[in-house]
Amino acid sequence: DGGFNKQFLQPSDNLHVFIPYLERSFVMTFHDATTHDSVPTYIYRIDRDQYNTNNAKIMGIEYENEGGIDYFPSWPSCPLDHVYSPSRTKCAIVDCSTEENLCDECCNGSTYGQKILTPPGFFPEKIIPGQLIKNPVPVFLSPPHMLWAPMEVSSIYKGQYPNEEEHQPIEWGVNPTMGSVIRVHFRIQ
Repeated sequence: DGGFNKQFLQPSDNLHVFIPYLERSFVMTFHDATTHDSVPTYIYRIDRDQYNTNNAKIMGIEYENEGGIDYFPSWPSCPLDHVYSPSRTKCAIVDCSTEENLCDECCNGSTYGQKILTPPGFFPEKIIPGQLIKNPVPVFLSPPHMLWAPMEVSSIYKGQYPNEEEHQPIEWGVNPTMGSVIRVHFRIQ
């Protein structure tokens, strides 16, 4: 086969999957070697950093938020004594678009310039599935039970019990010799 993935895969190889309505591709890494109906199978998954629009590796994939609405006001959970002081000298070198700096005194939480950042674990649905029409309303997709979302976001909703094994958003079983996809699990909410 080898038409979709290369043949003779090694655990060090990465695979790529494109999700049209998110308008982006995800990198999948090797997770496990197993069998599926006696066929040798490598399990590939996406990593949690692939679902973080504030990650420097995938910077630029973000929700435009033209209305300027903070859909996740409980995130980030900055200390109560956090004071936004952008005029301090050190602020010239602090990147307020990265998650680790959001609660720095130079940064204004999830507000970055004219943007309001989306917490990890969510992706904006860019287009209506099956159509080439921009989605007219804000829709955010996440793995089941908000897996990979910060606790300050997922804990405000009842019934969310994220489980790393049960709620993987994208998981492929691939025969390493042929590169053929044997099974696929795709889960979003």
